[in-house]
Amino acid sequence: MSRVISPNFATPSAKTKHLIQRMARFDLHDRLELIGNEFEQTGFRTGFSLSDQVLTHALITSRAKVEFVIDLDADKNPEVLESLHSITQETYALKFDKRLSKHVAAVLVSDNVDKYIAKDKVRNLLTINPLADWSSKDLIEYVLAHEVPVDPADMLVAQPEYKIQAA
Repeated sequence: MSRVISPNFATPSAKTKHLIQRMARFDLHDRLELIGNEFEQTGFRTGFSLSDQVLTHALITSRAKVEFVIDLDADKNPEVLESLHSITQETYALKFDKRLSKHVAAVLVSDNVDKYIAKDKVRNLLTINPLADWSSKDLIEYVLAHEVPVDPADMLVAQPEYKIQAA
Protein backbone atom coordinates (compact mmCIF):
# COMPACT_ATOMS: atom_id res chain seq x y z
CA MET A 1 0.00 0.00 0.00
CA SER A 2 1.32 3.45 -0.88
CA ARG A 3 2.04 5.96 1.85
CA VAL A 4 0.38 9.34 1.57
CA ILE A 5 2.19 12.41 2.84
CA SER A 6 -0.08 14.82 4.67
CA PRO A 7 1.98 17.99 4.58
CA ASN A 8 2.09 20.53 7.35
CA PHE A 9 3.06 23.65 5.43
CA ALA A 10 3.71 25.84 8.45
CA THR A 11 6.73 23.66 9.10
CA PRO A 12 7.56 21.20 6.31
CA SER A 13 7.62 17.66 7.57
CA ALA A 14 10.76 15.58 7.66
CA LYS A 15 9.09 13.29 5.08
CA THR A 16 8.57 16.20 2.69
CA LYS A 17 12.18 17.36 3.13
CA HIS A 18 13.41 13.80 2.58
CA LEU A 19 11.29 13.50 -0.59
CA ILE A 20 12.85 16.71 -1.96
CA GLN A 21 16.37 15.44 -1.24
CA ARG A 22 15.67 12.12 -2.95
CA MET A 23 14.11 13.74 -6.01
CA ALA A 24 17.21 15.86 -6.51
CA ARG A 25 19.32 12.71 -6.91
CA PHE A 26 17.01 10.84 -9.30
CA ASP A 27 16.39 10.95 -13.04
CA LEU A 28 12.90 11.78 -14.30
CA HIS A 29 11.50 8.25 -14.43
CA ASP A 30 12.84 7.45 -10.97
CA ARG A 31 11.29 10.67 -9.66
CA LEU A 32 7.92 9.65 -11.07
CA GLU A 33 8.23 6.22 -9.48
CA LEU A 34 9.12 7.84 -6.16
CA ILE A 35 6.11 10.16 -6.38
CA GLY A 36 3.87 7.21 -7.25
CA ASN A 37 5.13 5.34 -4.20
CA GLU A 38 4.56 8.31 -1.89
CA PHE A 39 1.07 9.34 -3.04
CA GLU A 40 -1.91 7.10 -3.65
CA GLN A 41 -3.55 9.52 -6.05
CA THR A 42 -1.77 12.11 -8.14
CA GLY A 43 -3.14 14.45 -10.76
CA PHE A 44 -1.55 16.25 -13.67
CA ARG A 45 -3.18 19.31 -15.20
CA THR A 46 -1.80 19.88 -18.68
CA GLY A 47 -1.94 22.97 -20.85
CA PHE A 48 0.09 21.17 -23.56
CA SER A 49 3.16 23.38 -23.15
CA LEU A 50 6.57 22.01 -24.06
CA SER A 51 7.30 20.95 -20.48
CA ASP A 52 3.74 19.57 -20.05
CA GLN A 53 4.24 17.37 -23.11
CA VAL A 54 7.59 16.11 -21.82
CA LEU A 55 5.98 15.25 -18.49
CA THR A 56 3.02 13.58 -20.24
CA HIS A 57 5.38 11.34 -22.24
CA ALA A 58 7.42 10.48 -19.16
CA LEU A 59 4.29 9.68 -17.15
CA ILE A 60 2.92 7.42 -19.86
CA THR A 61 6.20 5.56 -20.40
CA SER A 62 6.71 5.17 -16.65
CA ARG A 63 3.19 3.78 -16.28
CA ALA A 64 2.59 6.10 -13.34
CA LYS A 65 -0.95 6.18 -11.98
CA VAL A 66 -2.02 9.74 -12.68
CA GLU A 67 -5.27 11.51 -13.47
CA PHE A 68 -4.77 13.59 -16.61
CA VAL A 69 -6.79 16.79 -16.63
CA ILE A 70 -6.99 19.24 -19.50
CA ASP A 71 -6.38 22.89 -18.60
CA LEU A 72 -8.93 24.80 -20.63
CA ASP A 73 -7.41 28.07 -19.44
CA ALA A 74 -4.05 27.23 -21.01
CA ASP A 75 -2.12 30.10 -22.53
CA LYS A 76 -2.41 28.81 -26.11
CA ASN A 77 -4.36 29.62 -29.21
CA PRO A 78 -7.59 27.56 -28.96
CA GLU A 79 -6.94 25.88 -32.33
CA VAL A 80 -3.40 24.89 -31.30
CA LEU A 81 -4.70 23.70 -27.93
CA GLU A 82 -7.36 21.53 -29.60
CA SER A 83 -4.82 20.14 -32.06
CA LEU A 84 -2.33 19.24 -29.31
CA HIS A 85 -5.14 17.77 -27.23
CA SER A 86 -6.20 15.50 -30.12
CA ILE A 87 -2.66 14.47 -31.07
CA THR A 88 -1.68 13.78 -27.46
CA GLN A 89 -4.86 11.83 -26.80
CA GLU A 90 -4.31 9.72 -29.92
CA THR A 91 -0.54 9.24 -29.46
CA TYR A 92 -0.80 8.04 -25.87
CA ALA A 93 -4.35 6.61 -25.85
CA LEU A 94 -5.23 9.05 -23.08
CA LYS A 95 -8.52 10.22 -21.72
CA PHE A 96 -8.50 13.70 -20.20
CA ASP A 97 -10.84 14.64 -17.39
CA LYS A 98 -12.30 18.11 -16.91
CA ARG A 99 -11.28 18.44 -13.25
CA LEU A 100 -9.22 16.68 -10.63
CA SER A 101 -11.00 14.27 -8.33
CA LYS A 102 -11.38 15.22 -4.69
CA HIS A 103 -9.15 12.29 -3.69
CA VAL A 104 -5.97 13.63 -5.31
CA ALA A 105 -3.23 14.11 -2.70
CA ALA A 106 -0.67 15.75 -4.98
CA VAL A 107 -0.66 17.56 -8.30
CA LEU A 108 2.20 17.35 -10.77
CA VAL A 109 3.23 20.58 -12.46
CA SER A 110 5.84 21.31 -15.07
CA ASP A 111 6.17 25.06 -14.65
CA ASN A 112 9.59 26.55 -15.08
CA VAL A 113 10.18 27.01 -11.36
CA ASP A 114 13.14 25.71 -9.41
CA LYS A 115 11.16 24.12 -6.58
CA TYR A 116 10.41 20.43 -6.52
CA ILE A 117 7.55 20.78 -4.04
CA ALA A 118 5.29 23.71 -3.19
CA LYS A 119 1.86 24.30 -1.75
CA ASP A 120 -1.25 24.76 -3.88
CA LYS A 121 -2.89 27.33 -1.62
CA VAL A 122 -6.30 27.03 -3.27
CA ARG A 123 -6.71 23.26 -2.80
CA ASN A 124 -4.24 22.77 0.09
CA LEU A 125 -2.37 20.13 -1.91
CA LEU A 126 1.25 19.51 -2.66
CA THR A 127 2.35 20.54 -6.11
CA ILE A 128 5.33 18.55 -7.30
CA ASN A 129 7.54 19.57 -10.20
CA PRO A 130 9.74 16.66 -11.29
CA LEU A 131 11.25 18.94 -13.98
CA ALA A 132 12.34 21.64 -11.51
CA ASP A 133 16.00 21.38 -12.44
CA TRP A 134 15.54 20.90 -16.20
CA SER A 135 16.73 23.55 -18.64
CA SER A 136 15.11 24.44 -21.96
CA LYS A 137 17.89 22.47 -23.63
CA ASP A 138 17.02 19.38 -21.54
CA LEU A 139 13.38 19.67 -22.57
CA ILE A 140 14.20 20.02 -26.26
CA GLU A 141 16.62 17.10 -26.20
CA TYR A 142 13.96 14.92 -24.55
CA VAL A 143 11.34 15.97 -27.13
CA LEU A 144 13.69 15.16 -30.01
CA ALA A 145 14.93 11.87 -28.53
CA HIS A 146 11.42 10.57 -27.79
CA GLU A 147 9.46 12.18 -30.63
CA VAL A 148 7.12 13.91 -28.21
CA PRO A 149 4.29 15.80 -29.98
CA VAL A 150 4.68 19.52 -29.27
CA ASP A 151 3.78 22.91 -30.69
CA PRO A 152 6.76 23.84 -32.94
CA ALA A 153 6.44 27.43 -31.73
CA ASP A 154 7.24 26.23 -28.19
CA MET A 155 10.48 24.71 -29.46
CA LEU A 156 11.52 28.00 -31.03
CA VAL A 157 10.68 29.99 -27.92
CA ALA A 158 12.50 27.55 -25.66
CA GLN A 159 15.71 27.48 -27.66
CA PRO A 160 16.00 29.95 -30.53
CA GLU A 161 19.13 28.32 -31.99
CA TYR A 162 17.09 25.20 -32.86
CA LYS A 163 15.74 25.94 -36.31
CA ILE A 164 12.89 24.06 -37.91
CA GLN A 165 13.91 23.48 -41.50
CA ALA A 166 11.42 23.28 -44.32
CA ALA A 167 11.34 20.05 -46.29
